[in-house]
Order: sequence, then structure tokens, then C-alpha cells
Amino acid sequence: MIHRAGLVEKQARAQLIHATPSVFSAFAYHDSIVVTLSSENHLSRFVYCRYFDCKFNEIPQPFKTTVLPESAVFCGRRIGAAYITITSTLEDALFESPVRIQKRLETQHFFTVCVDPLIGENRKYLKIAEFIEYYKLQGATFFHFYVRNITDYDRFILDDYARTGEIEVIRLRDHYWREDFMWMQTQTSDCHFRSRSFSKWTAFLNIDDRLEINSSHYSTLELFLEYALIVLGKM
Repeated sequence: MIHRAGLVEKQARAQLIHATPSVFSAFAYHDSIVVTLSSENHLSRFVYCRYFDCKFNEIPQPFKTTVLPESAVFCGRRIGAAYITITSTLEDALFESPVRIQKRLETQHFFTVCVDPLIGENRKYLKIAEFIEYYKLQGATFFHFYVRNITDYDRFILDDYARTGEIEVIRLRDHYWREDFMWMQTQTSDCHFRSRSFSKWTAFLNIDDRLEINSSHYSTLELFLEYALIVLGKM
């Protein structure tokens, strides 16, 4: 079954028809800027990081690099860069709109959650509320929700949680055709870099997943992770 699932995924990704790198988001760390892509068919290709200031004026000296891993591009840092995009050649005069570079320079949370893409027309607002409240009790302090096609009820409850600063809602969008289930790789890659330096620990979960600690010593995931951090520090 695992082998068959892998073949299905490989065949589905082969159908992606991105002619150019499709920029999804960008994050600045102390040593680099990582641009995540919604395109998954540019692995190992040479591309150029194009930098822009806060007024969208291009900054000289693009950075040549490769797409690696599959949906990510590592770029050098540039003084004054506020936005960034990716092109296949230096001669590309037409390119996708640059995305804002989000800073990831210091840890803001101890335990956060990345939620698999919410897709389909079935109402999930009760599941969403139950999921968030359950993991808040487990010590999670922030959630990254990825949405594709959801109902107005689902959007309403997500917006309400976003208003309180407890969650971030990321819209999965693309200029090219793709089935809803094809977003998993993009979501996993993006949330990995979105959480890097933002949180000490991040759980990647489906809306139906429930993790719990079967121990008399640790009543929550947060307490267990604190202990794990101490143990790892001694290794």
C-alpha cells in the first residue's frame, strides 16, 4: 500500500505544469533567506533570487542558486531587501509578484502546530474548534492552518481565532491547475520553514489527529517536550 501510494503521488506530481517557479512565501533567517514554492517540478534547476526594497525597486546583484529541496530555494541575504521573487533566468522581465520576506530571527513559541490542508465542502468548524482547544490544553500556543476550499462557517471560525492571534491562516493558491490532494508536499515544506526559528517544537498533524502522553509523569505534550529538551541538552 505504501509503494502504491508513492506511485500515485509521483504520477500526480508529474502532471503539474508549472512553466516557471511559483513563489509561495519567504522567510529570513540569520544566515539565509528561504523562498518556498508552490511548484514541485523544478528540483535541482538553476534559478535566480531577485530582491526588492520596500518600494518594490529591484536591488542589484541577483543570487544564483538551485531549487533544493523540492519546493524550496535558499537565497543569500541582502541589505534593504523587503520582498523577493524567483526567476529561471536573469533576462526574465516578466515574473511573479514578489512576496514579503517574513523575519524568523528569534524563537517566539515553544510548541506550535502545523495543520494539514483543509479541503472539501464538508463543514469542519466543530472539528476546528475541538482541535485548537484540545492542543491548547496540551500546551500549543500557535497554529498554522492551510486552507484550499472551505465553507463560510469554517472561514468564520478560523478568522475569529486569527483575530485573537492564536492562529495563522495560509491560503493555498496557484496559477496552474492542480487537484486539492496535490498540496501536501507544498504545505509540509512551507510549514517546515515557517516554523523554523519561530518555535522550539512543531507538530505536523491532520485535523483528526490527537496526540497524548500515556505517562503519570507528564500530563501534557508541553511537559514531555520540556523534559525532552533537557535530555537532548545533556547529549
